[in-house]
Amino acid sequence: MRKKMLTACGAFFVAVGAMHAQQAEEVKLVLHFNDGSEPQEELLSAVHKITFADNDFTLVKNEEEMLKFDYAKVRKITFSGDFGSIEQVGTTAEELVLYPNPASDFVNLKNWDNAHPAKLMIFSIDGQCRMVIDEWNGEAVNVQSLAQGIYLLNVNNKTYKFRKL
Repeated sequence: MRKKMLTACGAFFVAVGAMHAQQAEEVKLVLHFNDGSEPQEELLSAVHKITFADNDFTLVKNEEEMLKFDYAKVRKITFSGDFGSIEQVGTTAEELVLYPNPASDFVNLKNWDNAHPAKLMIFSIDGQCRMVIDEWNGEAVNVQSLAQGIYLLNVNNKTYKFRKL
């Protein structure tokens, strides 16, 4: 099974860049699971790299400690911490919800405050940026041109996983 290393995940680099605004040991990568279990937190400063395979991904902390996760079991990946200079705009008090998932033509984010445009990015699971909307204001995102597979949608420093049929 050929593994691919994440080379350009916008959310990852936003969080890494935010470490300049605060102590690196305070920023955590948070994995949220589909089964409703407690999210798992890992210090971002302790993650050496993230590798991706066909059905799972691995957080490599060092040569002796590697954490493997099945895509189907992870609902979303976020970053915790006060990111200082990164402003949280465009969200309502309610959590954003990506739908439909899986999708064939369009994806939507429920509860977006469209008065505050934001940058929306979609990455393939191998870390390649597949779509960028610089001034996204909450409208449905056309994903018809994307190949079938698993994608990460990043907006407002939050990342959502979806499957394209």
